[in-house]
Amino acid sequence: ESPGSRIVAIVSAQHGEGRSTVAINLARVLALEGHRVLLVDADLRRPRLAALLTDGRDPGMEEYLLGEAPLSAIVHTSRLPGICVLGARSPIPGPAEAPGSPRFRAIWPALRAESDNMMVDTSPVAAAPEVPVVARAADAALLVVEEGRTGARQALGAKRRLENHHVPVLGLVVN
Repeated sequence: ESPGSRIVAIVSAQHGEGRSTVAINLARVLALEGHRVLLVDADLRRPRLAALLTDGRDPGMEEYLLGEAPLSAIVHTSRLPGICVLGARSPIPGPAEAPGSPRFRAIWPALRAESDNMMVDTSPVAAAPEVPVVARAADAALLVVEEGRTGARQALGAKRRLENHHVPVLGLVVN
């Protein structure tokens, strides 16, 4: 493990609040500063990063979790300089159960060793029961909310749910 490695889960209360955009932009800033950055698409229900940043045809998270591809075959260079992507081409079968699998738990130490920083794009907290388990693989979470759309109750509920699962929340991004 490199001493400066950090894994940050990018979470939101609901769909469409800009979670993937925030993850990509944070990764770009870190890459511009010379960090080795890995973007991980852990939105097991509606993955998007591979389609946005790679040709979208390479093996990804689903093949790894199903035992069809080794870790070395699922991390790909993105269209953005200095950023690699572990994406997914399609939703993962059994998304609520996947984070509890031995393969899912084993991936994080190996990925941490390969990057200085990781941004982990997750499903929305309100839409997916597995999000706190996914976020627990990170060092902390960053909560993204959309101004005028996400109410204080929803934002606080998402924050509480993460903290109840021992996921520290770094802060809030108002999009």
